[in-house]
Amino acid sequence: MKRCARRQGGAFEEAYRQCIGYSAPRVFTGIYLDAFEGQQFIEGAATDPPYIEPDRKIWMNVALLPATDRIRQVQELQADATQIWTVEFVGRVSTAPGFFGHMGVYDGEVIADRIISARLLKTVDGYVGPDLPVRNEQP
Repeated sequence: MKRCARRQGGAFEEAYRQCIGYSAPRVFTGIYLDAFEGQQFIEGAATDPPYIEPDRKIWMNVALLPATDRIRQVQELQADATQIWTVEFVGRVSTAPGFFGHMGVYDGEVIADRIISARLLKTVDGYVGPDLPVRNEQP
């Protein structure tokens, strides 16, 4: 990957996004795991656990949604918990691998431009941990 952005406060993320490039907007469906410092999207995942974590970890960016969006409102009210959502939204996914999300640990990013539907399935107290039904491989 070519070097095209330097850290300069909040401007770094936007410059980085311009370097990576994104797909055209399309409809995504799957599971959104919303935890403090971790917002993971698993495309096509069923609503029942266990959720199989794909090889490419995708950060779901909901920061560009209006503050009135239900997902954003629940984030504010339950910042110390992990929410498990089933979602359908219009968004764009990064076209090249990179370093996204908290501490750059996600390989890709999907930007949610508009939520079509979102249903909160479960809330788990605290961080993502062993009590969250996510596995790295098929059982």
